[in-house]
Amino acid sequence: MIVPVLFGLACAALGVFLLRRAAATWRDGEPRRLLLPLGIWACCMGMLFGAGAYWRAEAYAGRSGSMAGAVATLVSLGAVTLSSALLICVNLFGRPRVLVPPRLRDVPAERD
Repeated sequence: MIVPVLFGLACAALGVFLLRRAAATWRDGEPRRLLLPLGIWACCMGMLFGAGAYWRAEAYAGRSGSMAGAVATLVSLGAVTLSSALLICVNLFGRPRVLVPPRLRDVPAERD
């Protein structure tokens, strides 16, 4: 049960690092198209692993009647799905423009 918690913390730390790096390179420096959506995705994955570990801990403790763990896991699964779609859209189509750095908004997206 400790492995999902550690993996969730590692994903959240990676997400925070990527979000900070995206914020630092947004206006000045060499902007990268995928830093912001990838950071959001990593944070959502950390949330999913943390919620799943909480749900399993509730089951081990015998409080299976509580729906908090199930709801948290389903919400975080939805967040991972939406952030995955966002990651694909920014990479392939360059949309939504708000999440693309200003200097890369006129550059065609990578479709390779």
